[in-house]
Amino acid sequence: MVSVICMTRGVEQQFEQWKRFMGSQMFPWKRKNLKVCKCGHPPEIHDDIKGCKTEKCPCLKFEPREEVMRVAGTLRPIQLFEYVIPADCIPTFLVMQGSLPMSFLHGAKMRPETNVIGWALRKGMGLKKMPTYSQKEFDEALKNCYQHVPMDGMAVYPLGIKEDKFGPIDFGPEGKYDQEWL
Repeated sequence: MVSVICMTRGVEQQFEQWKRFMGSQMFPWKRKNLKVCKCGHPPEIHDDIKGCKTEKCPCLKFEPREEVMRVAGTLRPIQLFEYVIPADCIPTFLVMQGSLPMSFLHGAKMRPETNVIGWALRKGMGLKKMPTYSQKEFDEALKNCYQHVPMDGMAVYPLGIKEDKFGPIDFGPEGKYDQEWL
């Protein structure tokens, strides 16, 4: 099998139709049966010197039989989302996503299959590395976490952060605040 990585862009309805179409496509998948020769006999019937020991067999030696079955193509979306939250709530966000605290205690490490692409995306988007946190900060985040997000069949890989500006904002009659510019 091979993974074809592609980018999509378009109208939501067309995108959904494309996903349904791609999920319904069947492809021939070839594999070799190592316990059956192309002639249909098991390997024990064959002698590599004299060929097949039965009459009417064209095999000079055992060759695995190629079998073809149909398999459905599988779409596994790779999507980027920017989730805007207060900076001091990152540990709570990580806990909500089921991210293991140990991953972010001693330097964020992504899974090997996402590490290279994650690094490239982080650099290309001008993101800073995910901060590291203490066990105390994660314990506090667990207390503040109101909802764990169901993660069956998917994964969330935090790539990095883009810090917002911080400073005074004048809201007129409502007041002037020193805050992140969300």
